[in-house]
Amino acid sequence: ALAVNGASLLVHLLRRGLPLPLLVGGTWLLAASLYVGLAPAVAIVLVAASALGLGSLLLDSKDGTDSLGALLVGLALMTAMAGWLLPFPIHQRGLYFTLALVIVAVRASAIGGLLATTGRSLLSATSASPVAAFIVINLVGLCSTPSWLPTMQADDISYHLALPFQLQDLGYYRMDVAGSIFAVAPWAADLVHGMAQVIADAEARGAVNLMWMLALYAGMWRLGRQLGLPPLLAWTAIALHCSLPLTSSLLAGMQTELPTSAVLVGLTLLIGDARTITARRLASIATLAGLLLAIKVSNALLLLPLAAWLLVRSASSMPWKSLPASVMLGTSIA
Repeated sequence: ALAVNGASLLVHLLRRGLPLPLLVGGTWLLAASLYVGLAPAVAIVLVAASALGLGSLLLDSKDGTDSLGALLVGLALMTAMAGWLLPFPIHQRGLYFTLALVIVAVRASAIGGLLATTGRSLLSATSASPVAAFIVINLVGLCSTPSWLPTMQADDISYHLALPFQLQDLGYYRMDVAGSIFAVAPWAADLVHGMAQVIADAEARGAVNLMWMLALYAGMWRLGRQLGLPPLLAWTAIALHCSLPLTSSLLAGMQTELPTSAVLVGLTLLIGDARTITARRLASIATLAGLLLAIKVSNALLLLPLAAWLLVRSASSMPWKSLPASVMLGTSIA
């Protein structure tokens, strides 16, 4: 932390126009890239950019498209496509890399627009409460350091790593139920690890977990502001999450709570951002609901209150004719 802040302060003194909180955040990310590995870092950037490109196709720009919603919707579509094709020997590094580059090239304009909006939002958030932003970004950086470690937790070694390594080594997923009863339950969170690992040709758990963490905290900031919290308290909410002992240990493993939290907050934002639910927004909501179930079926318990809230909040504006198609989309992802 001293090294990160010292380097950031030096750059800030040389270039006064660069906000110190953003410099600290960028330096923490550089340090993370050094430890998780350059290949996994590039791989997760490619996966995230592809998700932005695909997700922005489903979300309507007039309906409040944002980077977080596009990222999560895109990841849902990607894990669904990869998930249905797991038994087939097509999961090759060259194919994944080429598909990602094609998506990024074709959707470059949309991706660039979303990233520009995100940059402006981040600058606004840090400018609104710079001291709090500086402290909390450092807390997030410290909390994220378990993502720098190799994968060592028992559940990950005995099960979760099987899918990414089989895709990397074999090009398909064996679904060997004789070896593990969970082998026929390829969870969506493991699929994201698998996609990044195939592209990187190396274990990418740390990079994937950093993406989920940043997505969660971006969603928490937006949710806090949506609920009327002043910037100081919105930053404090993120600090409180960092202070939970479970949070840092989740960065060291492949359990489902971290992606579940990110998707749950993203789904809450999709429902709460607008009282009028368009057909595209309903499809996006169904997509994230399907992703929650694909991450872990017990997440159905989290969906029940959200579904009740959606019906109560937007029953009069619900595009009921689009409901069957949205349910089918969500079910295929789940």
